[in-house]
Amino acid sequence: MTTLIQSETNTTSTGIKPEIELLLYCAHTHIDETVDDNLSLRIKNLVKMIIDWEYLLQKARYHKVIPLLYSNLQNICPEAVPEHILKRLQKSCYLNTIRNINLTKELLKLLQLFEIYSIRAIPFKGPILSMSLYGNLSCRQIGDLDILVYQKDFNKTREILISQGYKSHNHFGWQESFFHPEKKVYVDVHKRVTQKYFPCQLNFEDLWQRLEFINIFGKKVANFSSEDLLIILCAQITRDCFEKTQSIFKICDIAQLITVKPDLDWQKVLQLAKSLGSERLLFFGLNLANNFLETPLPQEVYNQIQKDLVIKLYTPEVYQRMFFDIDQLHRFLGMSLRKFMLIKSPPGQISSQKHLIYYYFYLLLYSLYLLFNNLNAPHRKKKSKINNNIHTAQNLSMGL
Repeated sequence: MTTLIQSETNTTSTGIKPEIELLLYCAHTHIDETVDDNLSLRIKNLVKMIIDWEYLLQKARYHKVIPLLYSNLQNICPEAVPEHILKRLQKSCYLNTIRNINLTKELLKLLQLFEIYSIRAIPFKGPILSMSLYGNLSCRQIGDLDILVYQKDFNKTREILISQGYKSHNHFGWQESFFHPEKKVYVDVHKRVTQKYFPCQLNFEDLWQRLEFINIFGKKVANFSSEDLLIILCAQITRDCFEKTQSIFKICDIAQLITVKPDLDWQKVLQLAKSLGSERLLFFGLNLANNFLETPLPQEVYNQIQKDLVIKLYTPEVYQRMFFDIDQLHRFLGMSLRKFMLIKSPPGQISSQKHLIYYYFYLLLYSLYLLFNNLNAPHRKKKSKINNNIHTAQNLSMGL
């Protein structure tokens, strides 16, 4: 697993703030005390520490994992959590469930309208992800509704939404956002799953042919195949990292998909990602799930991830930005690495001599950052941390 850059103040023995560590452990979607007693024990031990509960709730809200935090604290150690904190979490979860039910009803209404007008539509994220991966509408916080439509049907879809009281809110070329002022509902209609510059341009017809279906409130609803969905989820978390809107809950979705789909066809996933030029996006998303939530990966996939220097550099940068303030050099490094993430080349390889020069240049910058960071660290930690970071830099350079 990639070594993550961590905070050096108010930390546990792992070097992470106890609130962040507790949040990450509680973001696991399947914690069975009879099977995974180690994870339960870690949560119980963390709760015994001096926890800044307001800070924890703030981070949980931002990362949209309130339902998972409440569920795991309630199931594992409710007696160790302040009563008023549990009650606030319980109330938030109740209101979240009510909102999710209303959003789902609105989605089904819109899908029925689209079917009447012969519009092929594929809902994704939101309610469809909650039901297909988690089996209920309570485990995810849903902000809006997302629907992918055939490009030729986009204008017709737009007209239908406007006729139903929706107003155009934002237009990004590849998607348009609509808002219903009375229902307070946002609907994002997509022409494509991602922006054009992302190497993940899945063909609508191909997606349509591979559709699976799930039952929601007695209605048969289209859903991406598991293999398509995994690539899409990994592309979305990568895009969020680019836009600095990354959050834990999307990593949870990747982990949950891998967990509840044991028959996932990994060869099909790898072949499709290769044909799209999106191997690095796929491996980056999988690496986040493996690092943040200890999600097991097939050995072949894990080995390929370890060969990719870009992913091994970018993952700790994302982690640092997700939970802590970052300095100017680290921000520059992250901005530079984002460009490499979009290179359509096999993991571990660079597509041109120019990219190779940039590669070594940013590796040098990163190594210097690690060195100067440790020179400013407390003396008692300096030697071991410098040695660890030098070893990390050496390992990263071997990825070339």
